[in-house]
Amino acid sequence: MVGLCLESEKLGIKTTEMLAHQREQLNDVEQGMHRIKESGHEAGRHLNGMDKIWGLFSNPFDTSHKHKDAEVWKSNSDSEEVKSKSSRRVEKSDENDSSNKTSNGRFVTKITGDAKEDEMEQYLEQVNSSLGNMKNLAISIGNEIEASNKKLDVITEMTQINDTMIHRSTQRVEKQLK
Repeated sequence: MVGLCLESEKLGIKTTEMLAHQREQLNDVEQGMHRIKESGHEAGRHLNGMDKIWGLFSNPFDTSHKHKDAEVWKSNSDSEEVKSKSSRRVEKSDENDSSNKTSNGRFVTKITGDAKEDEMEQYLEQVNSSLGNMKNLAISIGNEIEASNKKLDVITEMTQINDTMIHRSTQRVEKQLK
């Protein structure tokens, strides 16, 4: 039983490490979305220049496009919130506070007072400790997944906004080519 608990702890630690790596990848994706946004704004400025007569004056009769980037691109306050690892705190289990212990603070009531009872007590203490560690790992993993889900929501929203911006720019270029 102790071996299984220790193996589960190792798997929990590995999962936590993998989730931390995933968070780094999601941060890289978000930075890429910001670069796409910046490139889209630069393309919009170039399109505005192409819309002008001889590159100097705006065409007062062309009202077919009004650049609405301010409406399209929302603030990244959600993104900044997600950057903090998690709002929840991992609760530490109190190994001394267990409902399975007897009134004298032991898991096994001594009847014969031999070494077998002491061995069983040590075994149960190890299992209890391991279960407390796994509980903390589970909470940590849950917090990390929650933060990743929020980050994915922000990235999805940014993807949709960038897609809209690219679609509008493409329509403007097609119109200018006609």
